Amino acid sequence: MEYILASVAIVISVGALIQTAKAKTAVNTLKTDLDYLEVQNKSLKQLVEDKTNLLGKQIVKSSQGKTISTYEIKEGTLYDQIPAQEAQQLIEQHEDCVIVDVREAHEYKAGHISNALHIPLGEIETRWEEISQTASHVIVYCAVGMRSASVSEFLSKEKNYNNIHNLKGGLNEWPLPLEKPASQYTRFVPEMTAAEAMAMHPRAREVFASFHLGGCSSCAIAEDETVGQIMHNYGVEPEMLLGTLNSLLDGEKVEVEIPPEADLSKEMSQ
Repeated sequence: MEYILASVAIVISVGALIQTAKAKTAVNTLKTDLDYLEVQNKSLKQLVEDKTNLLGKQIVKSSQGKTISTYEIKEGTLYDQIPAQEAQQLIEQHEDCVIVDVREAHEYKAGHISNALHIPLGEIETRWEEISQTASHVIVYCAVGMRSASVSEFLSKEKNYNNIHNLKGGLNEWPLPLEKPASQYTRFVPEMTAAEAMAMHPRAREVFASFHLGGCSSCAIAEDETVGQIMHNYGVEPEMLLGTLNSLLDGEKVEVEIPPEADLSKEMSQ
């Protein structure tokens, strides 16, 4: 009898332990769920707060007579993004329109939009006050539109500018001639830098890409490299590349085959 009672007691004890373990597991699971919900709740609160602040700023902008663009509403920004044609119209129609070039110095020297104020991306936090907040429009641009988007976000969100337009596609999409210092080169030569070569003719980038020079990670070129260095590094015959490039200057019809992996919107490395 004592053996039976002892066995029953053991069974009861084991059962109790199992139930206790299950209860602890359930409690831990519940705690984990509560912690997750708390994190989600905080994230949701932050999201609501951010959206509310954005909406408030957009309302203020609208009350000041500024148009809220479809881009701003869709992307949740306080700046607009416009194509080159629209940017040209703003420049022509508004004498006080400010143009800001946020590229590096060597890029700016190679060619820039006429009358552009040059403030490199790395200097914008200390020089932003040079940009007029009372201008009717401020157009910000870089090479392809990525650096300028960052500056546009900074100016509109952190410094409360309500007149910012990011140039979509950057200078790659700009159809008009660029302003630049008188070049020492009248032809494509090995001594010129890649940046100088790209600035000499709007189709130069296409020609380089057709020789697998630039436009992809495996054939990247740097702006401060000379054309001669680039040709040597990639084993390109000078007469082939330079001959094709100079044909552009001579007004000849030049047809090139651009590799499918090449992305002409990619900026060259610095």
